[in-house]
Formats: sequence, C-alpha cells, structure tokens
Amino acid sequence: MGAAALPLIIKAAPYVSFALGAIGKVKEYNEAKQAARERQQYNNAVRRSADMALAYDLDKVRAEQSDIHDEEARAKRVATRQALIDEHVGLNSDFGNATKISQQIYSEVGLNIEEINNKAESDMTRTFGQRLEAIARRDRVYNSTKGLAKPSLMSLGLGIGEAGIQSVMLNKTLNS
Repeated sequence: MGAAALPLIIKAAPYVSFALGAIGKVKEYNEAKQAARERQQYNNAVRRSADMALAYDLDKVRAEQSDIHDEEARAKRVATRQALIDEHVGLNSDFGNATKISQQIYSEVGLNIEEINNKAESDMTRTFGQRLEAIARRDRVYNSTKGLAKPSLMSLGLGIGEAGIQSVMLNKTLNS
C-alpha cells in the first residue's frame, strides 16, 4: 500500500464508517430485542409458577373449609344426639316435669350449637384470610416481574441516521 492508495482509503473511509456504524446499530437492536424476548419468557414462567402456587394454596383452603363444614355438622349432630339421649333418660326415669326437662336440655343444646357456630365462623374467617394472603402473594410476584422495553424500528432508524451523519462529518473533515 503506497501513497497512491491513501486517497482511495480517505475516500472510502466515510462509507466504511457508515457501514460499520449501521451494522453496529442493527446488532444493538437485535440484541435488545432478544433480551426483551428472553425477559418476557422468564416473566411468563415466573407468573405461571405463581399461578400454580395460588391454585395449590386455594385448593388447600377449600379442603380446610370443607373440613370445617364437616366438623361443624358432626359436632351439631353429636350435640343433638346427646340432647335426645338426655331427654329420653330424663323422661324414662319418671322424675320431674317432662316439659321442664326438655326445655333445660334444649337450652343447653342451643348454647352448645351457638358455640359450635362461633368456632366454625372464626375458622372460616381464618381461611378467608389465608385465601387473601395467597392471592396477595401471587399479586406481589406479578408486580415484581417487570419487562424490558422492546426496541422500536424508529430507534433503529435514528441510530442508522446517526451513523450516516457521523460519516458525512468524517467526509467533511477528511476533505477539508
């Protein structure tokens, strides 16, 4: 490469500069697009996992609520059965007033059933709180997964335009 090639290199430098600048901008655009796509896939996987955890938690809460209903019904049956047994024992013993025996036994049963209802209600309130906590955990995961901004073709065009302006400025500098 002699002195004769130098004017050719100086003439080609702005075009080479533009080509390299434009290729660099396209590469940056593609890398940003790929990074945004990978982040979106990761966020989708995290959100699917959070949805599965929510479904599992809600199934546990539903099972617990079902157990509460079953226990409440069983306790009421036991209390009612015991009241019937006590009533029959009192009536068969032929001691006292039958109406008073029934009133006393069923007033105690009413208190027992009220206690059973209160316990079941407090348990249901607790499970409702667990349900809300499970939903809040899922929502926190959703809110913490932020995506990357996808690059626009406009920004790519501006980057290529910037490379063109730089090549024009290089051409003016070399020619002056």
